[in-house]
Amino acid sequence: MIEEKDEATQLHVLLSLTFLSEEARDNNIKSIIDNSLVSKVLKYIGAKDDRLVVNALKVIGNIARGSKELTHVKLKQNILLKK
Repeated sequence: MIEEKDEATQLHVLLSLTFLSEEARDNNIKSIIDNSLVSKVLKYIGAKDDRLVVNALKVIGNIARGSKELTHVKLKQNILLKK
């Protein structure tokens, strides 16, 4: 669903991922990482709709707030260098 072309659906999916990752529970964050959603979320950093950009940044920020191990996984994927 995150690859859906409808922006309303994209926004709802990003809002859901934001909610799941907000608690910074490692199991939620690990699920997001294990399901290869981070690379899909990163695509929205350059979106025209600011709501998509903001929620994508929240998800990435919440992942970075997780455990040291999960943060290291993201750094290895160079998330800070993506546009």
